[in-house]
Amino acid sequence: MKQYIFITNQYLPAPGATGLCVHNVASEIAHRGFSVSIICYSNDGKYHESSYDNLSVYKVPVPFFLREMSNKRKLLNYTFRLLSMTAKLIHIRDYPLRSKLLCSRYVKTIKKNLEINSQTTIIASYTPLEAVVAMLNIKKTYGDITTIFYSTDTLSNEKGNDGILSLKTRTAKGIKWEKRIFSVVDRAIIMECHKNHYLGEQYKLFHQKMVTANFPLLRSQDNPILHKSKTCDKLLVYAGTLYRRLRNPSFLCMLLNRVSQCLPIRVVFMGGGDCDDIMNSYVDESDGVIRFLGMQSHSVAMKYIDECDILLSIGNTGSPMAPSKIYEYMSTGKPIIHVYSWDEDPCIEPLKKYGNALLLDERENVDINKVSRYIEESSIVPYSDVKIKFASATPEFTADLICEVNQMQ
Repeated sequence: MKQYIFITNQYLPAPGATGLCVHNVASEIAHRGFSVSIICYSNDGKYHESSYDNLSVYKVPVPFFLREMSNKRKLLNYTFRLLSMTAKLIHIRDYPLRSKLLCSRYVKTIKKNLEINSQTTIIASYTPLEAVVAMLNIKKTYGDITTIFYSTDTLSNEKGNDGILSLKTRTAKGIKWEKRIFSVVDRAIIMECHKNHYLGEQYKLFHQKMVTANFPLLRSQDNPILHKSKTCDKLLVYAGTLYRRLRNPSFLCMLLNRVSQCLPIRVVFMGGGDCDDIMNSYVDESDGVIRFLGMQSHSVAMKYIDECDILLSIGNTGSPMAPSKIYEYMSTGKPIIHVYSWDEDPCIEPLKKYGNALLLDERENVDINKVSRYIEESSIVPYSDVKIKFASATPEFTADLICEVNQMQ
């Protein structure tokens, strides 16, 4: 039987964005009758074996500085940052690789628990790079396996300041890594928001291996409804990470406080990142309108998404990567309020295509009455309409790209 092995980072029950994408695609492949295993992070320093949705899950211990952290105390936060910086310095020649130990643990776990043969396909996601390196190392031993690079992020097309290396150096190192990866793998699945970058001249030798997809988070919801409370107030929900420099919540919180003066609303923010202090200040200022739950499990986040009237989104600043949660949002058919501060925000075009979103430029004066009317006149778009517009964002689409590689060989 054909065997598919996914190597990724944070997975269920508290997955990261990449882990959730992997789960949706892996579940679809398992549904087709194939053997599917997941190799992923364990945050407690121990090896674990479990299962989710007919998937065999093997969790490997990861270094402290790679774990998903939330609500960190000052001393713990300082330790976390110090270890992370130290790891970057130790592995600076191999940036952005940060743990060769994790690479070896991935490889050890696969060899110990799974039988590798010519019917095996390994799909390694980036992030993390350690997963991809582990796949390349296994390929050295088992040359007849099929390998697929699942690039939900990019090594060479990011912006901002990482604190150690310049943007130019990081980009150069990213390109070097990608060319090494592309030269070995049988297929590279890249996100549509990076299509123009990867189809550039510097990757010409590898274009025949590249296919584009979108985040596979578009899935039919069970009877989505708009929440109706006894007090007739509207529930607005933000689910996702918050970062000072990349995805700052300040403008949105100020906007919602103003809206609450003329319309009864309740607002819930949840997610990790580095904005706990910012969110807590707006919670106090809002007099109970805004709640901040911090990091939550995916099941809790989905419960709030299912119950809300309006979904909230914040555009990335200076990053071409569209937040994957946009496609999970659009699965519900519910209205979305999206704020942005960058003309090239990759969420703008998908949300315009979606057609049930209010886009607000943070650099302009926002009409509060317009926002209030939008919230009051909430409606749902049928999933069938959304699926037609965004077929490449379904798990079935990416699963087809993976399974067809074996058919071609």
